Amino acid sequence: MTTLLGRTFTSGLTVYNLSNFCIIPFMLNIPTTEERLGKSPQRLVRYFVLLMALVYLGLGAWLLWSAGQPASGALAQLGPMARRVLGAVFVFYGLLRFGRGYQQYFRNKSSLNDHD
Repeated sequence: MTTLLGRTFTSGLTVYNLSNFCIIPFMLNIPTTEERLGKSPQRLVRYFVLLMALVYLGLGAWLLWSAGQPASGALAQLGPMARRVLGAVFVFYGLLRFGRGYQQYFRNKSSLNDHD
């Protein structure tokens, strides 16, 4: 009889030893994303970060532009002041994300360490 987590497993005359059974060794043979794609996923991530920054900028600009138009049939009925505030927040956040993404992924790394 074999005990695994306080339980004994037997099947007829055969005793199954499950104490060494683990799923993790089977998962170690899965290739990494870099191996499957043949390149680093960071190359895709940096463009996605900039794309999302542009989406935030576009959404904010659209909210600012549409603040003077009536909101008939909209999912969320926002007044003109709420649209302006929300649009300004999206534009600010988009600029912030674009600046941080550009600085993190596209700026020359050697120019950051010029003071050394």
